This record gives sequence, structure tokens and C-alpha cells, in this order.
Amino acid sequence: RRGKAAREDNNPAATERDALTGCLSRLAFEAELQARCEAAKTDNTTFALLYLDVDRMSTLNKTSGKAAGDEFLRQLSRLIQSDVGEANPVYRLHDDKFAVLLNTADPAEAQVVAELLRADISSWKFEHADQQHAASVSIGLVHVSGQSGRAVDVLRQASELSQQAQQQGGGRVSDSQIQTRRQPLRDERSWLAALTQGWAQDRFRRSTQKIQPL
Repeated sequence: RRGKAAREDNNPAATERDALTGCLSRLAFEAELQARCEAAKTDNTTFALLYLDVDRMSTLNKTSGKAAGDEFLRQLSRLIQSDVGEANPVYRLHDDKFAVLLNTADPAEAQVVAELLRADISSWKFEHADQQHAASVSIGLVHVSGQSGRAVDVLRQASELSQQAQQQGGGRVSDSQIQTRRQPLRDERSWLAALTQGWAQDRFRRSTQKIQPL
């Protein structure tokens, strides 16, 4: 067997789950990213990596407690997976950092997915102790090909792009392709087209979730 199924058979770490969120683990991510980067070189394939860093997570932990922070991460992980679809695996890398491996080879489609995900999370309100907490993420988007280098280089680039987005105020996407071209992300017409597509595909939602006692 070839592809992801074969990798899972040969490496049990590829299916390891994060205990808190149920997402695939950091070890699973590293195994899959390494395999995809190697395939990009040998088979001339492409894919995209989203690196998500939650904005102001420490504030939520300080004001509402770690239990609330943990529940926030559980609900956020479900929201991310719901938005990107089961075909695109979601990984919890560390604390409040997540990654998504997008199967699309189309950079424009990856940009749309990233922006719709960012917008959906920004519209979501986390409820705890009768209070609503706004959420946002800073996303680093890397388009990976056979020329992208090693897996560690791809991950470092995605992390740096996410940090850049956070330094610019958070709640935004920093795109490796746009950084290279040094152009604005899209003009207003392109944004309108992307948003229209998102509404047509029912990709937007406003959702609230309460923590219920066990």
C-alpha cells in the first residue's frame, strides 16, 4: 500500500492523538510532514501547511483558569476540524498551537481556506461562567513544493509567519507566497469572490458553546 495509509501502518506515531483535544499529536504531525515533504521532492506533489497560534491565550488562562482554557482548546480544535473537513488533518503541536495539512495543490484555494478559517474563529464566542470570550488566531500559511526544503525548514517558516501575523495585531493570515511577491494579499474584488464562495459553501457560522458540569 502507498500513501498515508501505508505510512500509518509503518509508523504508529502517525496516528497518535493529543490527550486533551483528540487532535493528532505533534509526533504524528512530524511524521506526516516529513513524508509529504519527501513526496513533494520525489513525486513533484504540492500541499499547504497552516500554522495556527491562538492570540491572547495566556489572558484567558489567567482570568478564567486553566480548566476554562483547556475547554476552550477542546472546542476550538473541533471548530478547526469542522471548518477544514476530515480530509485535512488537524494537529495540536504545543499548548495553544495547531497545524493543518491541506491536501489542495491550488495556492488560491489554500488562501481561501485560511481566510475563512480565520474569519470563522474570529466570529466565534467561547462561553464560560456566563461570560463570552472573543477568540482569534494568527495563521502562517506555507505552500510546499519540491523546492521548499526539509520538513524542519517548512515548519520554521510557518511558525515565523504566524509570529509575524501576531506581531501585526493577530487575527490575520501571513502567506509565504505573498511574502515572496511582496504584494497585498488580494484586491477587494478577489476578497469579495472568496467571501461569496465561503457563504455559498456554508463555511461561515456563528457558534457559542457552554461548559456544562459533568
